[in-house]
Formats: sequence, structure tokens, C-alpha cells
Amino acid sequence: MLAFNIDKRLVVEYLVASVLAIALLFYGTSGALPWVTWITLSLYVLVAFFLTLIERLPVISVTSIVLILFFSAWLIPGIAFTPLYADKIIHVKMMLESFLYVISSVPLVLWLAKGGYTRIQAVFSVVIKIWLLVSFIFLFLYHIGIWSYKTTFSAMYVNRNLYAVVCTLLLCISLFFFPRSFKKTIICSSLVILVVLTSSIKGFVGIFIILSLYYYKMLSLTRRYIFLLLISSFTAVALWINSFLWQRISRLFNDLASFDLSGMSSGSERLWLLVNGFDLARGNWFSGIGLYNSKHYLFPPWRVLLAERRHESLEVGLYTHNNYLEIFLSLGLFSFILYYTPLVYVLFKSIKWKYQYNIFFKFSACVLFYRFFLDLSLVSYNSFPIIFFTLLAVCLIFLNRNDKDVSSVQ
Repeated sequence: MLAFNIDKRLVVEYLVASVLAIALLFYGTSGALPWVTWITLSLYVLVAFFLTLIERLPVISVTSIVLILFFSAWLIPGIAFTPLYADKIIHVKMMLESFLYVISSVPLVLWLAKGGYTRIQAVFSVVIKIWLLVSFIFLFLYHIGIWSYKTTFSAMYVNRNLYAVVCTLLLCISLFFFPRSFKKTIICSSLVILVVLTSSIKGFVGIFIILSLYYYKMLSLTRRYIFLLLISSFTAVALWINSFLWQRISRLFNDLASFDLSGMSSGSERLWLLVNGFDLARGNWFSGIGLYNSKHYLFPPWRVLLAERRHESLEVGLYTHNNYLEIFLSLGLFSFILYYTPLVYVLFKSIKWKYQYNIFFKFSACVLFYRFFLDLSLVSYNSFPIIFFTLLAVCLIFLNRNDKDVSSVQ
């Protein structure tokens, strides 16, 4: 009989990588497919439980409890004020969704962070390869006409912005944790191309933020000028190739400059939601109106008029598309403070330590800067990819503070 020597470490890493890849792939899909993410997240919680038994660690650690409290305390006022809200069911559903994403992310994030540079590189090497393979399959199907999208390319996702955000976060992982090689160049270039193809402003600006934070401090003064020239050239070429992206950016700047509240474009409609959402939030600053309850309050007049012309009743409005305002509007000022104080604290710690210690802090600072930008135009409190990468950034800071062996050069 042939004897096979199985490396337990490799088996576990491939298993976790596969579970994480499936969770990310199915999260933004349509219909019943997102349930695959929930099932998969439940599976990797069981995997984490199994790992704790193998490594003889406590099943529930103090660190995991602190992390869960750290990122879920903002929901406590929402629990107390639930009877006051118009749509209690959707409010409770959103609270549970956000809480369960935190609960399911913590075990895997802790396992990754404790394994350090090597484990993160091994797991995400598999995750990103699966992500790219599936993405390019959908790109091929899109170009031959078998698969179509309402707007622009977004692979398996319904929302192109969310797909671009995940690609950008994976780009951040690739830059900081993959060794310098031709393979790394191919992976990073592929992720950038996929983001540009989506015509997502959030993804495009994310590329600029991440590349700038990654390279700028590592270069001498002369090379910084060269880098700025290269990044400017990349921006110009990308906008020239993707004229639709340039049109969207131009319209957004025009809407902001003219303070257009007419709703004639996506930018002006978002601006109307911000202005009216903030007015509504000020009037409900103590308790808020409930998570995702803004749809009962924010009815843009042009949408009401369009519904009347169609002899329909507009029963569902819109939400603010801004996480800062959405938290303040939904759960009040105290929840807003509880939500963002930990993130601001961790960001300042990452800035303070990132050049004193190692690459973990630089990565974490990069993710958190991007997260604060995303929250300007995206509701992220119940988004699994954003919650997961934020938790990973936090864990890497506090669990690897004394590990000074991992440098940017590595």
C-alpha cells in the first residue's frame, strides 16, 4: 500500500481559503444564491471551532468577545428603541444581519491574524486565484453575449460598485502580502483591469488610494515625482479607454459644484438624499428612525410624480447611500459614536505605529482609509466583505504589534 503524507496545515489552509472564496463569490449574487454565503459562513464558524479543538485553544477567547463587543455595541441602542420604529421587522433583520456577519467573521479573522504573514499569504493566494478565475469566466461570457448586465460588467455580482470594492480590497492584500514577483504583477494588474471594466467610481478611487498609500512613503523624493507621473498617466489612460467612467465622474462633479437637487442624475439624487436625510436625522437625533426605515420617509418628489403618472402608489422610498448618515439617521447619535469611535481609534493607532513596527500596520491603515472613503457613498454596516476586511485590519494591528520581523521589503 502507498503511504501518503498529508500536511495538515496545507489542508486546513486550502479548506479555509475555499470557504472564504465561496462566501465572497456568492455574497453579491441575485435570487436565492446569497444564501450560499450564509451557509458557507456557518461552515467556516464550524471550521474555526474544529481548529480550536485541534490546537487546544479555548473555544471562546477573550479576544473574540472583545472584538464582537467592539463592533456590535452600536446595536445596543437600536435594541432598546425597537418599539419606536415604523418597520420593526426590517430593523431587527438588519441588526441580526450585521451582528451575524461580525460573529461569523471573528473566528476566521483571528485564525488568519494569529498565523501572521505566511498564513494570510497562503490563504489569500488561493482566494484571489478563485476570484480571478470566476471573474474572467464571466467576462468571457459577457463578451460573447451569453451573460448580460443592467449597467456595466460586474462578474457574478449584481452591484458593480460592490464587486469593484471587493476587487480593490483583494488588490490591497496582494500588494502588501504577496512577495515581489511577475506573478504578483499579473494578479494586481488583473484586479485593476476588472475594477476599471466596472466603471465604478468607488473602485477607481479605491485603486488610487491604495496604490498611493502603498508606494508613496516607500519612495525617495525623486521617485515620488515619477510615481505621481505614472499614477496620473494611468488615470488618464483608464478614463480615455473607459469613457463611461469619465462621464460619470464629470456628472458627479457638476452635480456637486452646482448643488443640483433636481434628481436628473444619480449624483443629484444622492445629494437630495443627503440633504433631506440629514434634516430628518436632526429631528430624530436621540433614537433614530430604525435601520433601513428611511425607505418610509425619503420619497424624492420626481419619483412620486413618476409613480402618479403611471397611476401607481410609491410605497417604498430610498435610503441615504451614506453610511455615516445612515447610522446617525437610523439609530441616533449614541449609536453613531459607538460605531465610529472604535474605527477612528484603530486608524490613529495604525498611523502611529505603522512605520515603527511592520507591514501589518501599513496594510491596516490602508484598509481603514479606504473604508472611511467608502462610507461616504456606500452603506457598509451590513456588508460582509467590508466587515470582514475591517476586522482583519483591526486584528492584525493588535495581535501582531510586537512582531517586527515582517517588513515592507518582505
